[in-house]
Amino acid sequence: MINYCGKQAWKNTQLLGFSVKTREEFDRVIGLGINLVEIRVDKFYTAGTNFYQLKDGKFDWNECAYYHLLGRLNKAGRGNTVVNFHLPIEKRICGGHELGLNMSVLEHHDILLQKFIMLEEAFAATGVGEILIVHPPIIPPGGEGKALKNAKIFFDRLDVIRLENGHSTKIGLENMTDPKYKTANLGNKPAHFKAMLKDTRTIGLTVDTGHRMLAKDYSMRVALKLGIPMVNFHFHGNKGVFNPKNWKDDQHLLPTKESGNLGEKAYKNFLRFFRRHRTPIILEIAHLEKYTDSELSEFVENLKKELE
Repeated sequence: MINYCGKQAWKNTQLLGFSVKTREEFDRVIGLGINLVEIRVDKFYTAGTNFYQLKDGKFDWNECAYYHLLGRLNKAGRGNTVVNFHLPIEKRICGGHELGLNMSVLEHHDILLQKFIMLEEAFAATGVGEILIVHPPIIPPGGEGKALKNAKIFFDRLDVIRLENGHSTKIGLENMTDPKYKTANLGNKPAHFKAMLKDTRTIGLTVDTGHRMLAKDYSMRVALKLGIPMVNFHFHGNKGVFNPKNWKDDQHLLPTKESGNLGEKAYKNFLRFFRRHRTPIILEIAHLEKYTDSELSEFVENLKKELE
């Protein structure tokens, strides 16, 4: 039986935090009234911290990096903070070994499945990496149809492994913008997720509110009707003007109801969803350095009040 403990207990289930790219950003945000941090694994690698490596054809997790992160949390008195990983595998991380690995290429499936098993082992040992946010695969030669078919095979295999072994991590597959000239991922329309995740039971969605504004065929109403769990949200805004030439349109602004950001209707609709479902919220902001600590803390506190 569910034990309803009143409004305050319900409010306290809300996870809210920032996405960070460096240790310095990590240390900064854990003091800003949040209980959730998302690690951009590729950015941490560039800044000198590698959470895992590929050796002799196998991924291994770097215990020193994991436990160093836990030590920083404990030192700051924030040991209960939830830490998630953002894993855009099309980026150059892990010494370049991961560049080009693709879930829609059958020959890459075994090594990528082993990577998710490795991340589960690391989470079981440390509690770091509770939610794994993943970009849908890049569309390789052969086109969208072949990519969807092979991605479906991958996620079916991953789902079976997770079910048979009782994996505790959550996986959120993130929606993307419309295709750019130089690169195109699956995930700019709900139909992609229906095709990739149909009948899986342990893989859900990461809803990126900024990407939604840059994908003409991505409808939140349709996405909700898919029946796929919403694992978490990347909550941020942009001007909503798609630019196929580069990624400058994906501005990752602090989300507001203002025109030139999320806009009033979308902002209110997202907050209504958060209040009802208490889905974890990640403020994925491009330039945290542009804001003072007091500005970010004030934003967090005001958002908490709006979520009451």
